[in-house]
Amino acid sequence: IRSLWPISFEAPAGSTIDGRPLLKYSFALDYALFGLDARWFRAVNIFIHAISALLAFGLVKRTLSSPLLKEKFGELAQGVGFFAALLWALHPLATQSVTYISQRAESLAGLFYLAVFYFFARSFDSRRPAVFLAISVAALYAGFLAKEILVTAPLLLLFYDRAFFSGSFGAAFRERGRYYLFLFGGWFLLAAVMSISGNRGGTVGFWMEISPLQYLAAQQWVIFRYIKLVFLPSGFCLDYHGFIPAFSESLPFAALTLPLYGLALWSLLKNSAWGFCLIWFLLILAPTSSFVPINLVAEEHRAYLPILGFCATLCAGAALGLGKNQAKTFAALLSILAALLGFLTIQRNLTYLSPLKLWEENVKTIPSADFARLYYGNALLDAGRAGEAAEQYRLAGEINPDSWFATLSAARALWQAGDVALSEEFFRRAEKLKPEEAENYLRQGEMLMETGRPAEAVGVLLRALELKPDDPQILTALGVGAGRDGDGAASLAYLKRAVEAGPGYSEGHFNYGNALSREGRFGEAIAQYEKAVEIYPLNARGYSNLGVALFAAGRQDEGRAAFERAIEIEPQNPLIHRYFASSLQKAGDFGEADAQEKIANELENNSR
Repeated sequence: IRSLWPISFEAPAGSTIDGRPLLKYSFALDYALFGLDARWFRAVNIFIHAISALLAFGLVKRTLSSPLLKEKFGELAQGVGFFAALLWALHPLATQSVTYISQRAESLAGLFYLAVFYFFARSFDSRRPAVFLAISVAALYAGFLAKEILVTAPLLLLFYDRAFFSGSFGAAFRERGRYYLFLFGGWFLLAAVMSISGNRGGTVGFWMEISPLQYLAAQQWVIFRYIKLVFLPSGFCLDYHGFIPAFSESLPFAALTLPLYGLALWSLLKNSAWGFCLIWFLLILAPTSSFVPINLVAEEHRAYLPILGFCATLCAGAALGLGKNQAKTFAALLSILAALLGFLTIQRNLTYLSPLKLWEENVKTIPSADFARLYYGNALLDAGRAGEAAEQYRLAGEINPDSWFATLSAARALWQAGDVALSEEFFRRAEKLKPEEAENYLRQGEMLMETGRPAEAVGVLLRALELKPDDPQILTALGVGAGRDGDGAASLAYLKRAVEAGPGYSEGHFNYGNALSREGRFGEAIAQYEKAVEIYPLNARGYSNLGVALFAAGRQDEGRAAFERAIEIEPQNPLIHRYFASSLQKAGDFGEADAQEKIANELENNSR
């Protein structure tokens, strides 16, 4: 995402941006404007969601003002449109599509999906309907470049036209034949775009481990879960990776979903306006809830746009039920509901602030999702709870006994928990599962370094290097290990190779800078630290060590600025203040050095 021009359509296979050039370019534009400041990426996501809410308002309002519904709703249309959009925009089920930055894929596609329908509806009261129909087609084509879910938009719009405007398929084609020709012709563009990524890096297709029949059965459980979360928004789940409901567990849900399919078909045959919400829900979900297997059977962001149909129907039903004379009651009741949904969305976002809470919730909701337990283990490990982390990795291994990742993760957790012997046993198990996997030896080498065995670490890391000769992470680890083993020349050689092999790897530049500083080559070290913080602007250690090197090179003003940036990033880190104090003392600024030393002591005392 780091190039605006020339435009590159390449992306890691199976990644969110793979085969979705417009989505990729939106992230590239964010990076060009804001760098890696996540707040701006999130602000753009919120902006996309807000524009979508305005389109939803306009769409519902214009739908209820259509020739077939105008007499029934009349002046109620605006209020229904407003509250339908508000409930949808505030619903906690939308959180994953907005707060989870990479799921802009869903919200951006949702925006274009809504634009296709809004500009179609807008054409009916325009003096130049062809202009708005052209914009509708353009929105469809743009949406194809964001995410594949717009594949159902042409068909769904035809059903929408029939239900609310034309009254029949024949009338729709007679009045807007060329429009539908361009609309359905867009499928050729989508096919071309999808050919870029093929099967999206092996994440979709009939060759997946789950069979089409098993996937179709699982989707009955999934669809019911989405509907449950619409009306009972609690017990959310970030990641369903590794979870496949058993066939026997999924089948009972078919008894609940089959009547929905039947009702949707009846609504289609009868051209029921009320039943359109169900057609909207099921048809938008169809690409991910069919018999074509996808590596993840469920994702809550997939329900982002489909739930708008339920929100609109609820509001329309409430408006008609209360009548035109109860507008204040209608507004009061739906305002209370909107406030409740807003509160639940705030709570959901607070959960996102804590990896521990997020993954703990995940494993409680879907206990058999092995990947969630792995991520929960990682969060526990980061929190210093290595013993509990090892237990989560063990449970993940029980769910999937052949999981190399769970075994390797358990080895690392046991090492951090202090059980080195058991950790080494798990490393051996990981090697048996994937003997040609370089990461086995990389992680074991890191463990040996941390336990004060750098010579053994270098030996193990050399095995990793045999498997991946130009891996910057392995070369960096070797450079650090050689340095700790007292071989400065080898350390510099490995680290120089690391930055050459991986010029975008921040840790390589950082550690090469450290090695150069130890040799007194501060000018070269400064260049490496500057590269490290350029790649990763939140690298407090990089700025701190840059400050030390700048002071040593006599560039005190720049050194102060580097330390100030490090403190801005990690104000509670006593080591940064201590290094700053040491540099100030060497520069003869004893007053400020004492102040920084005092801050470091206070921070250390407070952390005890």
